[in-house]
Amino acid sequence: MRTVDELAKASEQALALVARQKDVREAEVFVSANSAVLTRLNYTSHIPCNGVEEPKSTESYGLGIQAVFDAPDGRRIGFGSEPSDLSLAGAERALIKARRAAVADPEFVSLPSPTGSSRTLADYHDPRLMALDDAGLVEAGWKITGGALRTFSASSRLAELAQDDEGLRRLGLILGGDVTILRERMAIASTTMPRAQTDETSLITAFATAMVETRGAKGSGASTGTRLDHFTDEAGVEAAQNAINAIGGERVPSGTYAVVFGRQPVADLLNNIVIASCTASSFYSSSTPFLGKLGRAVASRHLSLYDDGARPGLMGSKGITCEGLPTGRTDLIKDGVLVGCLSNWYETQRLLRDPALAEKLGARGPAAEAALTPRNGFRFGAGGGHRGAAQGQRDPDQRQHRHVPQQRRRCHQGREGHDRLGRGRGRVRARGRRHRRPRRRNRGIHGGARLMAEVRLESIARECRVQILRMLAHAGSGHPGGSLSVIDILTTLYFGRVRYDAKRPDWPDRDRVVLSKGHAVPALYAVLAKAGYFPERALITLRKLGSPLQGHPDRTALPGIEAATGSLGQGLSISLGLALGLRLAGSSARVYCVLGDGETQEGQVWEAAMSAPKLGQPDYALNNLVVILDYNKIQLDNFVKKVLDIEPVTAKWQSFGWPVIEIDGHDIAQITKALDQAEATTVGPTFIVAHTVKGKGVSFMENDPEWHGKAPKPGEAIKAIREVLGITEGAWEDYLKTDSATREIVTELSALEKK
Repeated sequence: MRTVDELAKASEQALALVARQKDVREAEVFVSANSAVLTRLNYTSHIPCNGVEEPKSTESYGLGIQAVFDAPDGRRIGFGSEPSDLSLAGAERALIKARRAAVADPEFVSLPSPTGSSRTLADYHDPRLMALDDAGLVEAGWKITGGALRTFSASSRLAELAQDDEGLRRLGLILGGDVTILRERMAIASTTMPRAQTDETSLITAFATAMVETRGAKGSGASTGTRLDHFTDEAGVEAAQNAINAIGGERVPSGTYAVVFGRQPVADLLNNIVIASCTASSFYSSSTPFLGKLGRAVASRHLSLYDDGARPGLMGSKGITCEGLPTGRTDLIKDGVLVGCLSNWYETQRLLRDPALAEKLGARGPAAEAALTPRNGFRFGAGGGHRGAAQGQRDPDQRQHRHVPQQRRRCHQGREGHDRLGRGRGRVRARGRRHRRPRRRNRGIHGGARLMAEVRLESIARECRVQILRMLAHAGSGHPGGSLSVIDILTTLYFGRVRYDAKRPDWPDRDRVVLSKGHAVPALYAVLAKAGYFPERALITLRKLGSPLQGHPDRTALPGIEAATGSLGQGLSISLGLALGLRLAGSSARVYCVLGDGETQEGQVWEAAMSAPKLGQPDYALNNLVVILDYNKIQLDNFVKKVLDIEPVTAKWQSFGWPVIEIDGHDIAQITKALDQAEATTVGPTFIVAHTVKGKGVSFMENDPEWHGKAPKPGEAIKAIREVLGITEGAWEDYLKTDSATREIVTELSALEKK
């Protein structure tokens, strides 16, 4: 695949060629290179199969020129492109096409010029995805297949139907689908921006369909991500589980039903109806219900929508637009008030110069200019392709990735909808906001506003449990019980809620997570490694001399640690200070503090509990603070109730003025809902009582005080890992043949056991 440097050089050389033409007033050169590699899933339990098919790949590149020509009858603008040729000869042919296609456009003002905004997102792609070879792609395919097979094998429902392993195969367990990696690189240079602006991005997607053929049951699953480190077996697990759930299902008869929309349908309705009305083109054509309402209420004060094309880690995030301008955030509706529009340079310029601007938009001057900043207005459309290339003019390298249409945006140039050359943008997200202090509902960089499926979070938590057991076995000491009880909470926070950037751990706008029960730090290490703060291979250095992964978190030794904890009782006080400081600074960041139940016997916790609801009132109430109690009911020596009972927990915290939410701390849906409720609270901090099980997932550790601070031996860790993965002892060896990652860990621990 062509490198970014090659694309940049080609764009600058082509621009120099065009600039020498006497009839060219201004020009823009767009160069891109795209590739897609795919491996297909093909597993059948009752028919010999390969499981994962050999990879297939496509690669293309091309160059496009948009130029403004001087003509006897005035200016003309045209676009021409040349596939598979980045040489000067290719640029010459593209220029000839642009000259032939040039037309007069009375609404055209100029090609894009720098807006004065600086670029904030760079080097955000995953080099591992960019360089992944066929073997790595096949490995990713086996991860999905292995997740489905594990789910089938662990299903009690299928076990009842099958009776034995051979019967399970005869049920006709089928898995099909694919794993695809998309790689995009681009460069753009223009008369006003002669130094090429470049960008590159990568994306991995998985789509799976599972069947229990003899029962006519079928289910599907999917996942998308921007980093190989975050790629899990989610799609396979989800597909298999949905197929199992469909056994014996009945078709819903026709009729009238009350329908309650979940988050994703609501987001889709907003994205396709409301946000479509918040574009500069819809105002220009007077086709929006918000005509003339900039700065006025158009929705409930609880509704806020924004587009942020520069949020790291999201599928649609890009460093620059296809016009070479920096991406950024555009607030569209804020607390029910229309405050901005999605736009590109062309749409902005023609609307600002429209005599009916005030009537169409509802404002003139600086207010209108601020609302029409061209930084992320490229909405979904018919696929890739640089603006200026009409539908009938696209060359082979301007193909569309139809299998992932949600990853593409459209931008407009002139009155016709033109596509761009191999370049995509992200999607607009819906955000729930509370009155007065807007907050994002689902803010995690990894997944962001994209509503991550619960099954994916469960899969990540399962993988983290495996890593916890692995690192503790290597260390020979540590705290498995509390680490296993808190991992579902930390997983939901980091992969479904918290806003952070692993490449910039000191990013000022990040959310803060304080693990007050510092002895459970193996769980935090597992999550941070999965989030990309450091390589997972470093996990086995836990508690080793010189390792930054010590038995209690050290914020000076490891990026991502917000507070050095372990002296129990101090984390809540630290969190109060962080939350108050952020509120006084006007930051939108939030603070999440995780407490242990035995830890709440400390007097400092109750001093902080009494203070928190009163701090900052009334203007700086700590509504950015959420405290979660990992209530596993066991502490160092015994059950909490026998040592020093902390009940009634709920009544105590409520008496200090905290809103209290009680949940199952291992139910991802309940954790997510509680975090939503906490974020909707405006009066002060929220306390969540998460009822958990010490040693969750490992039968011989659950609810046993002995495993508070006792590390498993390697053999015990292997047994525990098998239980965490839900594999029966009889199916264990077959499972290890399909899951190479687990096989490597088991081999590693077996060697450690021999030592």
